[in-house]
Amino acid sequence: MKYCKSLFALLFIMVTLLIGQANAQDTLEIAELQKGRINANDNQLLNIYGKLGLIYSEANSDSAIFYGEKAVALSRKLKQPFYEAMLLTLTGYDHIAKGDYSIALSMLLNASKLSDEDNITKNILPSDYIRKFISDYPDEVRLRILKGYVLNNLGVLYSQTGNKKLSKQVLLDAKALVERDRKDYFLLGGIYNNLAFVYLDYNDLDSAIYYQKMNLQIDDLGAIKLYQGSSLTVLADFYSYQGQVDSSWKYFYKGIGIIKEKNVNKVALGQTYLSMAALYAEQENLDSAYWYAKEGAFILNGSGNTSLISYGYGMLSDVYGAMGIMDSAYYYLTLSNGIEDSLQRVKMDNLHRFYNDVFDEQARLKDKENRAVNQRNRVIILSSIVGFLIMAAVALALKRLNRKVKQSNLLLNATLTDLRDAQALLVQSEKMASLGELTAGIAHEIQNPLNFVNNFSEVSKELMEELVEEVDKDNMDEVKLIANDVVMNLEKIHHHGKRADDIVKGMLQHSRRSTGVKELTDLNALADEYLRLAYHGLRAKDNQFNAQFETDFDPYLPKLNVISQDIGRVLLNLVNNAFYAVNDKRISGVENKRALVKVVTRRLNNMVEVRVKDNGPGIPDHIRDKIFQPFFTTKPTGQGTGLGLSLSYDIIKAHGGELKVNTKEGEGSEFIVQLPTV
Repeated sequence: MKYCKSLFALLFIMVTLLIGQANAQDTLEIAELQKGRINANDNQLLNIYGKLGLIYSEANSDSAIFYGEKAVALSRKLKQPFYEAMLLTLTGYDHIAKGDYSIALSMLLNASKLSDEDNITKNILPSDYIRKFISDYPDEVRLRILKGYVLNNLGVLYSQTGNKKLSKQVLLDAKALVERDRKDYFLLGGIYNNLAFVYLDYNDLDSAIYYQKMNLQIDDLGAIKLYQGSSLTVLADFYSYQGQVDSSWKYFYKGIGIIKEKNVNKVALGQTYLSMAALYAEQENLDSAYWYAKEGAFILNGSGNTSLISYGYGMLSDVYGAMGIMDSAYYYLTLSNGIEDSLQRVKMDNLHRFYNDVFDEQARLKDKENRAVNQRNRVIILSSIVGFLIMAAVALALKRLNRKVKQSNLLLNATLTDLRDAQALLVQSEKMASLGELTAGIAHEIQNPLNFVNNFSEVSKELMEELVEEVDKDNMDEVKLIANDVVMNLEKIHHHGKRADDIVKGMLQHSRRSTGVKELTDLNALADEYLRLAYHGLRAKDNQFNAQFETDFDPYLPKLNVISQDIGRVLLNLVNNAFYAVNDKRISGVENKRALVKVVTRRLNNMVEVRVKDNGPGIPDHIRDKIFQPFFTTKPTGQGTGLGLSLSYDIIKAHGGELKVNTKEGEGSEFIVQLPTV
């Protein structure tokens, strides 16, 4: 069913951040104000406009935006930056729902800037509608809740504009922030729900189901119990998409029962009917598929939402097609496609404006960064001048002291000692830099299995609780199903725990201090490990880094008698330099082609050769002879000690080998390590 996944996209908007409705007294107060029967000061107006924005949030985006912007203006007039940030966040969400992505981005970025200001939570005026956001919490908790709302809505915006990677990152940041206090269960449930759909976009159904179950736990706490039925039917869809039909039907029937009982969300009922129709059609139960498709389309047709109406027509077309009634299938497909084409044109226009604004913002930030770089350069030049003057003063003092031979000798000895200490510190700094690269890669490698262990442990705990309930009911068929799920989860926990154990053992092996004792070493395995650790380390530091790597290892390469930690340090340094070169080429736009690092091993007579090749900008001729000199570096100030290649050269020489370079400016470089086999 081609329309099955449309439900996910629609619910992603509908369930994201529903704010509680105003009570009867609030509604009466607002009605009296609109008729001009009561007067209100600015603070009361701020309260009323805020309530109106929330009431219209899911019913009428235009009205919600109208009152939300009025409330924003009043919060600025009253000098209430906390309210302004929260109102910008909520009104930005209304713009997302309407498709005004560019305006939404501007509002959410402004809200984010406000949330970073000092004393934003001080002197907050009393306001009923926003009291839940401030309550009697400490200032730092209020601020975390505000930032959580900003990040959550940014996550929704990035998802709607096609940037699922950035959406996942900001939603995980929001989750970490809000879970710290667990004061706002409503917001936390919305974040879990949004993360479920992000992982669905990645086709990671295990994680999608995990976060939707976390959302259901929040529902059980009563935070948004009215929408618990919708959450259950979404989970049913996830199980259906995973092929677990029994679990899918279980949650469909449980969820639809709650939706009908609460009778507060007709749209969710219509969407659920269409999902059930899709599942019935897959099971070739076309009578039931037709009934649910017809009922669901009828309900959604009365929603006034063109996206939902198109979705209903599309499902009816699919079911008629499966039944062989092609004239009706074609009729409803034509209706659906007509609406969908119109929606797509509007969406493309909105996306075009959004990305134009994003590019403008990036250009502004780049200009700001360039001005900051120029300022730093001026500071460096000034510091150099000051340093020169200081050195001149020191030279003059030394000249005067030169008359006293004994004191000069003592000063010379002290200076030599300081230089040796400085040299030792620089060498240690280079070693620590290598350790930092390793640590970043290891952290990235170990996080993945640990996340799986934690997630499947939580799910297994829930399954065991369900199993106990089913045992009490003497429902052995369900007990067996749940037990099978627990067994599969435990197998996954064991598998990923073993992965983490292997990573930790490897980390301990390579973090040992070098003893200077040579040992037989598999150079292929060593090169492969340090290549991957370097790559993941750079990815952890720069999420825009996107180079590729390849290996071509000689399977008959003999083991070498070397100090493995020292050779590993050499390989890490060469690979890091290669990745830096291709990344620098990508940033500067020298040439529009794939950024690639390649590592090759070969046996040549009585030598073993390792080649690390990149297609970066290459090394200019005028500095090629300097690259192995101590303290020489082409990296910007503060990004390199200039000792990496020098130490690597010394290590290879100490092993009786050679370190050479082939390079051509504009095409790339190749560093060649040759080590004797005996």
